[in-house]
Amino acid sequence: MSINKFLNLTKNQHFVSQAEQRMNSCSANPDSNKVKIYRFNIEGVSPPRISPDGKVAICRNLSFHDLFTILRTPEKERINLEGLFGRYEGEFSMRATNLLGWVGKARSASGIISGKIELNGIEGCNLSEVLDDIKFIYKYKILVGIRNPFKIKDTLRDFAFALNRSLAEAGALELYTALEAKNKAEETRICSTYGVSPKEYREWIRLLILFLYVGEDKSAILDGFIDEFFKAKEFTTNILICAFDGEYALLPDTGVVKDEFSDGLATYMNVSKHCIVALKHTKIDGRFLDQICEENKHKLAGSVFGSLFVNDKKVLAGYNKICVKAAAKQVFSGAPEIAGVEVIEKSAGF
Repeated sequence: MSINKFLNLTKNQHFVSQAEQRMNSCSANPDSNKVKIYRFNIEGVSPPRISPDGKVAICRNLSFHDLFTILRTPEKERINLEGLFGRYEGEFSMRATNLLGWVGKARSASGIISGKIELNGIEGCNLSEVLDDIKFIYKYKILVGIRNPFKIKDTLRDFAFALNRSLAEAGALELYTALEAKNKAEETRICSTYGVSPKEYREWIRLLILFLYVGEDKSAILDGFIDEFFKAKEFTTNILICAFDGEYALLPDTGVVKDEFSDGLATYMNVSKHCIVALKHTKIDGRFLDQICEENKHKLAGSVFGSLFVNDKKVLAGYNKICVKAAAKQVFSGAPEIAGVEVIEKSAGF
């Protein structure tokens, strides 16, 4: 892939895509060019408190000028990473819509208005029907996490083993070396805004190239990385899908929330303003499974389980609290009132 494939005019570069934000918009028409979302500032995390900051246009929200620009051309074009992100962003809305449609089907088949539904017990509604959609959404959310400028230091720590590496492909190497010519004032502005050094910024951009560059085999490292989590015999995967009527889930400025446990890793994902997914990979040899026999361990290896929670306000409140705690500065929503979180008017002396 030639470096010229990455030429475009985009300078306002989103780190949480417009597609994802539109799924959480407060506007009647989420496809409108003027679509908006409610914005809140974090005032405290224990207990979680936020203050309203009005509505913001999605077209200029959760973005930063030339954040992912490698270099500019004399013709005012940019060589940037928008093309690598677009491969995933273009599919997110479709996958999310597929999942939401399936959730509606599962709810109708179960007849449950509120409560927990075990997905292996609903006739004609198997989790396997949307497992590929969930895997894609998970992959997309991991992308959102690693490309988030508020999480640069965390990303560099988590993937320290891969820093300053490049694929042995001409296009990837060109992008890698072209970063040396990045506009210095532009780089300084980015580093100052997000509290990183030029060295950390460049390591981060090169890590994104390494993970997202599509090689000759038409795949990226990120694709295989996520697939391995579901195939790995040392893990079992539990998927909790939570749907709400008339209640709203938060979208943090970090895009996704991850939490590590002694026996695994959990990821909390906003699919839309009325649906969230919690996905946990649990180690077979963790404390959770220490007492089960070897035969059952073998059966559980690589297994995927799923449950659907409908209108469970306790679950929603818990998720929203996690979002406030995990956010860098702000959270966003399709409504002005947030379950589980106190919304306060910030006073002059606060």
